Amino acid sequence: MDILQDYSSDSDIDSDTECSNLINEQQEDELPLLPPGLLDKFHIEPSTKKRKVEDMNNRVWTSFIYLDWRLTSRDRNTLSQYLTLCNSKFKAFGVDFQPMFHSEFGTPMNLHLSLSPNLMFPTETIRDKFFSLLQDKFLEKPGWTDRTVPLLRTPILVKSPRVETTFLTLPVSPQALDEYIRPLFSDIIALFTSEQLSIEHSISQNFIDKAHVTIAKTYSPQMPPNLLPPVLTTTLAIPCDHRVQYDRNRESLTLTLPNPERV
Repeated sequence: MDILQDYSSDSDIDSDTECSNLINEQQEDELPLLPPGLLDKFHIEPSTKKRKVEDMNNRVWTSFIYLDWRLTSRDRNTLSQYLTLCNSKFKAFGVDFQPMFHSEFGTPMNLHLSLSPNLMFPTETIRDKFFSLLQDKFLEKPGWTDRTVPLLRTPILVKSPRVETTFLTLPVSPQALDEYIRPLFSDIIALFTSEQLSIEHSISQNFIDKAHVTIAKTYSPQMPPNLLPPVLTTTLAIPCDHRVQYDRNRESLTLTLPNPERV
């Protein structure tokens, strides 16, 4: 038994040393990303809450369109360090921001830039027709030449109109908003309100004016109105891989944008 104990102890030491060396050697390396198809398939977690049986005559099908931001380790470290700084500044006011880029259990989560509000469709058929037509419309565009959508380093606090929640957000740079984001939104709103779909719901023309990415939130009901978050020291940007995402049921699907480098 002593022999087994000694062997086990030596093996653990060697294993720990090897693991430590590997971590040190690969400290700056990125873990390989999971295939986008797998991540998109399980994009929205199933709800475990009890729901009342819906009246099928009044049911609507919802979706929304967005740029998906799969952060690198460097991005997450930058945001984590910034959030630590931000919370230390707001601690005296009882404000504690919780990150949106990982779960309460530490699981990495994507961030997103909304290109539309929540879209409501009267039937599945109209919803699917809308996205089919939108894909055709997007492919008519000349394409994006830049690979990123830069975000401003000066965060903005956004108060929820419905619940006592305040969001910490990074606005899109004005140039990127006008050159890339606004034209996509114009296509979305033009098609959604077109006569060929006969959708009764409307979209505010001003929705995209304050395009941003939410990086954290707080439930503090007594948020002081004059608090200003510190400025980031690093400019972050959303990589453009020439695709836009939209949600259908619990699945994330893709709308392709033209890539001028492949023409």
